[in-house]
Amino acid sequence: ISGLFILAFVIIAHSNDDKSETSLKLFNSLLPLLGTWVGTLLAFYFSRENFKAATDSVVQMAKNVTRGDENLKSIPVREKMRLLKDTTVWTIAKGQEDKCNLGEVLTKFSKLDRIPMLDDKSCVVYLVYKNIIGQMALDPVKMVDKKITNLTFKDLLGFVEADPKLKGIFESSFGFVAVSDTLADAKREMERVAKKMSCNDVFVTQNGKPDEPVLGWITDNTIVENLKS
Repeated sequence: ISGLFILAFVIIAHSNDDKSETSLKLFNSLLPLLGTWVGTLLAFYFSRENFKAATDSVVQMAKNVTRGDENLKSIPVREKMRLLKDTTVWTIAKGQEDKCNLGEVLTKFSKLDRIPMLDDKSCVVYLVYKNIIGQMALDPVKMVDKKITNLTFKDLLGFVEADPKLKGIFESSFGFVAVSDTLADAKREMERVAKKMSCNDVFVTQNGKPDEPVLGWITDNTIVENLKS
């Protein structure tokens, strides 16, 4: 800036033209230059501050996640799981799918979004999302001259069989952990299943095997709530 003003003074002092006109020309020439310089300086300053704020935010987020994961490692699933006796489920024996009326299922699970379907040994067979039943109810081919309350679970299985994605949600959108595991193990199991499809649920069995009776249920909400603590 000093150099510009010295240069301007020298030009004005040695100019043979009218001093006021020379000064005006210099002013008109220097003003955009000074404006650009100030704008660049302000942009640098604020971008640096924004970058620092964003960096601090990411660092803090990483610390929170790390701290949350450490918390989960210290919490046994048996302390946070919803016990089977406190869980609304639907028991359906193999081969009896046509005896399960969808109208009765929807009535029982009217306030819930997901329906665990267990066999007569209390093992998880399907996890039914109610919105999939809603998709079938809107299918003009499947529902021609029919009402959802007159259909059975067998009809629903026939509907999802035609769509591998829906079939996968029914049969594989959940994981398993042992009753001796922690919430950190439950979180990792959800992440493992989520590599293939969305996963919001983990069922607790004695040894974490799918062919064992269910003892409890851990949802994604359980994980999130304990990450914050």
